[in-house]
Amino acid sequence: MAALTDLRVVVDIRPEYATAAHFPEATVVIVSDFETAFDKLKVSTGSIVVIISTNTEGNEVALESALKMPANYTDMIGSKDKNDTVFSHLTAKASSPKTILLAYTPLSDSTPVPRRQRKSPPASPAR
Repeated sequence: MAALTDLRVVVDIRPEYATAAHFPEATVVIVSDFETAFDKLKVSTGSIVVIISTNTEGNEVALESALKMPANYTDMIGSKDKNDTVFSHLTAKASSPKTILLAYTPLSDSTPVPRRQRKSPPASPAR
């Protein structure tokens, strides 16, 4: 996935996967838990953060940490149910619900729009 998106830094909590062999296109591969991963990275307004984890809890912790960073674009890849669960939990915890509007999902959308501003596609006209 990192190669497809031209991302250069990979963080994985599993040492057996966080290797150059698994991510040959990455310039940096870091083994870290999601709570402290961003302490090890230089995230700027020009950064793009994409979160892909194996479970809902990992996505939630990573997204909560990522939204504290100055990146202009933060994305989370997951099923609709997984993403809805994460956004629901973070919205309930957020001191400012607009913080959650800074996250996008999914990366594959052709026109990213903040998650809570998305609308369903227009219905096809009846014939």
